[in-house]
Amino acid sequence: MAPIIPIITLKNWFRKDLRYANWDRDVEILKDTETECSIRVYTDTHSYHIGAKVREDGTGYLGCEASTRKPRAGEDHTRGNDLPDGLFTRANWQSILGSIVGYELVKIHRKPPGLVSEESVQEV
Repeated sequence: MAPIIPIITLKNWFRKDLRYANWDRDVEILKDTETECSIRVYTDTHSYHIGAKVREDGTGYLGCEASTRKPRAGEDHTRGNDLPDGLFTRANWQSILGSIVGYELVKIHRKPPGLVSEESVQEV
C-alpha cells in the first residue's frame, strides 16, 4: 500500500466534499511535508486550523481547532475551541466538516406564536 501523503489526501477529500469551495482559492497552506500538513480555512466570523500527520508506525492523526477572527469588545485575544480529532480517516474528516457547519449556524429569532399573522404564513 502506498504511504499516505496528508496534503494530497486532504485536497482530494476537500474537492469531493465541499461543493462550492475551491482548494486553490479557499485554503491557506501553513505547512506541507510528506508526513505532516497544516491548513487554515476562513468564514466571516471564524478560522479553522486543520492539522494532519502520519506517524512513524503508519497511523495518521487529523484534528481541527476553531478560532474567532476578532476579539470580543474589551478582550485582547480571540476565543477558540477544539473540534473533532482522531485518526486520519475520511469519517473523522467528515466529522470535522459537520462540526464546522454546526459551529457556523446561527440562532433563529422566531416571533412568539401569537404574533405570526395569517398573511405571513405561506402554504408549502
